[in-house]
Amino acid sequence: MREIPYLHERGRLPRSLLSIPSLAALEGAGLDELLEDATLLECLPGDRILCEGDPSAAFYILLRGQLIVIKGGETIAAIREPGEIIGERSLLDREPRSATVEAVSAALLLKVRPGFAESLDPMRRLRGEATAFRFLAGQLARRLADTSARLAEKEKEPRVYRL
Repeated sequence: MREIPYLHERGRLPRSLLSIPSLAALEGAGLDELLEDATLLECLPGDRILCEGDPSAAFYILLRGQLIVIKGGETIAAIREPGEIIGERSLLDREPRSATVEAVSAALLLKVRPGFAESLDPMRRLRGEATAFRFLAGQLARRLADTSARLAEKEKEPRVYRL
């Protein structure tokens, strides 16, 4: 795994990142503050990005590649779509990581540290934090809507009882 400084044009995302809908929404106020200390993380298959039980140090945005989520030694999910975020819950609730996330292919992630704005003046810090939390809230709302839709479909399925 290799971490590379992320440099961007102030107030804008590069065209390659604008193609990711969740990132395109970040253009404008607060973007520079949010990305002040961001880095790119290049991963190889088998690299562990997060480990279950570890403290939170950052959240990540998948730019390309495929990851798996492992909880209690069992694979429970795959992360494949550019723009999906990982590690945000620990950032918000200050609890240890709830699962391990591992690369199953070469992957590229944008790593955003929770303390990204600590060295900024109060107004820039406020804009950066507002951007980060608005972004995270939007991602969590989409996940909740997807989960609710899947649960509603599951409720429609006939139930089979065995006697």
